[in-house]
Amino acid sequence: MLTLVGIIINSFTIALNLGRKTIDLMIDFLHSILPILISLLIASGGYTSAAILHPFILMTVSSIGTLIRDIVLPLVFLSAALQIVNNITDTLKVTRMSAFLKEVCVGLLGVFLSIFVGAVIIQGAGAAVADGISIRTVKFATKNFLPIVGGIFVDALDTVVGCSILLKSALGLFGTIIIFIICIFPILKIISLIFIFKVASAIVEPLGENKVVTCLNDMGNSLVLILVCVASVVMMLFIVITIIVGAGNMIIMMR
Repeated sequence: MLTLVGIIINSFTIALNLGRKTIDLMIDFLHSILPILISLLIASGGYTSAAILHPFILMTVSSIGTLIRDIVLPLVFLSAALQIVNNITDTLKVTRMSAFLKEVCVGLLGVFLSIFVGAVIIQGAGAAVADGISIRTVKFATKNFLPIVGGIFVDALDTVVGCSILLKSALGLFGTIIIFIICIFPILKIISLIFIFKVASAIVEPLGENKVVTCLNDMGNSLVLILVCVASVVMMLFIVITIIVGAGNMIIMMR
């Protein structure tokens, strides 16, 4: 039993560290690609969007990613440790405490993601509308006060904005692909461990080892929480790139 527990703890620790490392890599990548996306957003006329989204996204994604890595994942580990203790001893029962910690983890993830999605969508849409109106005002004033030169300037501005939107969309697609590459293998590894624990619990069950079965099944469920944590950060990054690219497209429509 103790040997099996050691194997379970080692496998779970590997998955936990893999989740933490993947979250760090994705946040670092966002820090690398975000300044380029924001620069192209500015070139397309999104001054207000850039001024609002750049600091807001950096602060929000970094903060939530750090909270997931340093608070939620340790709570998942603590919950899993309590489940192991609960299954290897008859004198100490901590089932309720372990379940409570799981509920806290799920609740924190829900709160973090709700705040992020709501705030980013509102900020991005509002800023894009303001930028679109500003560009329309500049074009109107230029055409009316500088009839000949103003028309040439407006046409050149449209060309620059269109090229910037095209580059930003291409970079957004590139960023999405890189995020997919960063996260796909760790996610597949975690899914593989979940599958192994679930299959092992199903195989051991006919042997009558109820404690072992429960322990393996509980570890599989805890690994699902780690998977959800990583997937949450992936979703945040996809939303960020979509909002920035979408802000540029909205500016084009508003102008």
